[in-house]
Amino acid sequence: MASDYTQLTNKLKLIFWPYLRLAFLFVAGFGLLDAALLHWLPDFDPPYLFWKLLGPAVVAAVLVLWLLWSRLCLLAEGKGRGNLAVGMSLIAVATMAFGTSCLHDYLRVWLGRLVVADSPASWAAGRPRGTYYRFRHKYQTARYAGVEPQTTTADKGRKVIFHLYVATPLFASPADTGQPTASWQGLHYSAQVDAQASEAAKKTAYLAFLRHADTLLTQEKFTAPAGYYERIPNTDERAAYLRAARRTGLCPPTASFPVLLLQPGQVSFTDRKRSALRYLAGGLGGGMVFFFIILLFPYLSTTRAQDFWARRS
Repeated sequence: MASDYTQLTNKLKLIFWPYLRLAFLFVAGFGLLDAALLHWLPDFDPPYLFWKLLGPAVVAAVLVLWLLWSRLCLLAEGKGRGNLAVGMSLIAVATMAFGTSCLHDYLRVWLGRLVVADSPASWAAGRPRGTYYRFRHKYQTARYAGVEPQTTTADKGRKVIFHLYVATPLFASPADTGQPTASWQGLHYSAQVDAQASEAAKKTAYLAFLRHADTLLTQEKFTAPAGYYERIPNTDERAAYLRAARRTGLCPPTASFPVLLLQPGQVSFTDRKRSALRYLAGGLGGGMVFFFIILLFPYLSTTRAQDFWARRS
């Protein structure tokens, strides 16, 4: 019994508490950097996956290897258990990266600048850039839309996904429809078909999808349910919307102005904050609990623990 207690104490001191400190300090440090960029550099917009996941994951991996790897290697490995240190390192990195991703979502809602403008034309006129926008006056119609069709696969190639990215210009009024505009709203329609279907069946499904998307676009009311528009992050979807905007023959965006691509907010800021906090608490808490449960099983000898402390002293 005393041996089990000593093992647990050593695991907590040598591995779990250092992991908790590292995780919280990493997330807090990321949060400070993220908050500063969102507040002072609202135009800073690196690729979304890098900012939300890949960048933090790489930094977290370096820190885990530097500060935790030697501690995790103290755990004895049983037969068929694989490389325990590698597995626990991956859990630690995934928890930290997921935590920063959820924190970014929260900070983007909390600190993202809301710009209230008279019309979408105000943005091109050099008004302050923001993350969210409200317009007192705007005009939209499907007549001026540009489209970008794409086809992808999903479910390990078992499904073919049809995409139609639609960009519609945001005008100040119907009188401005003949002028190039820099503000656009993105709409996305999709449908899927079995990849094993015949080419004729796929073509029929695709034509039906295009007809359905055309009907939806014609019936589109162009409203923002939550009362604001959100700038589309730097994703592959934004690139597709930009290509769609430049394909319209009536009022394509000009090269002299950057293009503002927006999507209507569907959920209030309060609800988005709550959702991000739930994911943040659940991701960090769940990952830490999982790490702790796995840590309970492998054997950590007192001799290894003493040797580690001796090397550190």
